[in-house]
Amino acid sequence: ARRGPNMAERLESSDHSMENYKTSTSKRANKFRSKSFVERIRVSKSEADIRQTGLTLSKNQSAAYIKATKTKRTSKGDEDLDVILAQPINSLEWDPSCVIEELYADVESLRGVNEVERCRYRGFLDKLPIGQAKKTVMKGYKRRYFKIKEGSLFYYEMKQDVKPLGVLPLRAATISAENGTQVTIVDDKGRLLVLRVDQSEFLLWKRALTLESHHPTLLPGIVTPVDCHTVIIDIGACSVRAGYAIENSKPQLFFPSVFACDPESGEVMSVGSNAVIPENRVSLKLVYPWKHSNRMDKKVDRSSFLYYLVNYIFSELNADPALCSVIMTMEAAADEEKQMVGEVMFDQIGVRELHLQEQAVLSLYSYGASSGIVVDMGDRTTVVPIVSGFKVEGGVVKLPFGGNAVTESLTRMSSEKGIRYFSDTETYIMRYLKESIGYVSQDFQSDLESCSELTANFARAVDVDRFNLPDHKKVLALDSPLFRAAEGFFSPSLWGKDVPTLQDSVWVAIQACAIDERKQMASHIYLSGAATLLTGFQERLQKELEKLSPTGYPIHVRASESRSHSAFIGATVLASLKTFPDTCVSSEEWHSNGLQSFSKMTS
Repeated sequence: ARRGPNMAERLESSDHSMENYKTSTSKRANKFRSKSFVERIRVSKSEADIRQTGLTLSKNQSAAYIKATKTKRTSKGDEDLDVILAQPINSLEWDPSCVIEELYADVESLRGVNEVERCRYRGFLDKLPIGQAKKTVMKGYKRRYFKIKEGSLFYYEMKQDVKPLGVLPLRAATISAENGTQVTIVDDKGRLLVLRVDQSEFLLWKRALTLESHHPTLLPGIVTPVDCHTVIIDIGACSVRAGYAIENSKPQLFFPSVFACDPESGEVMSVGSNAVIPENRVSLKLVYPWKHSNRMDKKVDRSSFLYYLVNYIFSELNADPALCSVIMTMEAAADEEKQMVGEVMFDQIGVRELHLQEQAVLSLYSYGASSGIVVDMGDRTTVVPIVSGFKVEGGVVKLPFGGNAVTESLTRMSSEKGIRYFSDTETYIMRYLKESIGYVSQDFQSDLESCSELTANFARAVDVDRFNLPDHKKVLALDSPLFRAAEGFFSPSLWGKDVPTLQDSVWVAIQACAIDERKQMASHIYLSGAATLLTGFQERLQKELEKLSPTGYPIHVRASESRSHSAFIGATVLASLKTFPDTCVSSEEWHSNGLQSFSKMTS
């Protein structure tokens, strides 16, 4: 009888087989990792074989990213599967335009002094007849002039034509792109339109069509008076608001205060939402010049940014700086900052008149009041007591936290739940999450205990499918982080800050006023800034202040529906006053007296 292999031979054979198996598995894993964006690999049907390829797939990934289809049987009779895995894209490739469009949608429609038709995008394209998917000998592409506006795609025979040849509604339309030159649109009635786009403009057209399908460019809702030559510019750490001074109106321009600069020369190339599109983020450096920094040595020269920003605003408003008075909001600034603003506005841009005013003072004007406690919350928080239009300097309290602290806290807490967006651009996702479903707890400890026992009662979700997020998530759901993130306002130690609470700061501002004015000030506390829009914020601050005040003290926290634009709206009120021209610094005064000319403006 033939003798079988001895133990040594069996072990050697086993080692050799295992080595071959590891090599094969390693090659399959490396082959998978080497591919980009959409991975197509052939693996066995069993979960064991999927793990052997080197993949680690969570339940969410399996449900969202894996599509398996049966293929032919192998010689051994085993079924193989084609697994298509759409990997999360790099954050640099993600376009945040849709998120930003929604975050910055609260504006007045714009019609300038010299009215210009507002289109999201326009230009010549080649089109096939409606309903035709491919060109034929008889019916091919035709050159037409297109405009994206009012939630639709209009096309004309010639650029100068007023009457369109046709209109295709974009609301709820399906927009797909192919080969970097072709865009296919199917409207809600199933009508098909195929467009051929020049490769250099392909991404611009695709983005404009996608945005218009979600956020239509509506017809102008207001008409700017012909004699309106006062422009308001409200610059914040996160956002810029600008527009004509039409009393009690919202800004006509509202966009992020972010700039795209050349990394070598430092030249400003773009501002606002256009600065953060993928094409710019890849080659340019993003700068947030008005964002506060905890580093004392980090000082940014803002003059070039201010020059670019103001020129951009005047261009968008179709206004002539030489004919306009400008109200510009700013924090209590040092003389050095005022000098820089004067040089840019008068010497470089050439405005007719300029008025500088603090945001907190203007916010009070938006409520139609001249006395009260203003809680102005932006990137940071400022509590300002104002009596008869004048600040009580001894009661001004500045806190090193605001809306961004909530966003950062929510970002950290959400990572525990598998929602991870950490880059500057991805911050807009977390901000949208905060503003959509975030809230302030009325009893933090009780809610925290209840949430640990019945998490489902505190869970909230928001649909984000239209944003095409980097990780392809369609719904974002959270529970306790939604109210834990904002608790730092009332317990700063939760944010790692050894500073007074918000309620203590407001109480200090009240006590800084004259004794006979304190009750009136306590009953006139005004909220300002987008961070105060969080659900439950007004009620919680009222509750905390009532705990601090004596029994029967008339605490009343007031909140306007438009408080995110309080400073801008207050500036429109200021511009309507008869005394406003007397408080402005003219070009002649600036060139004669320089910095001293700003002394005529008092808070």
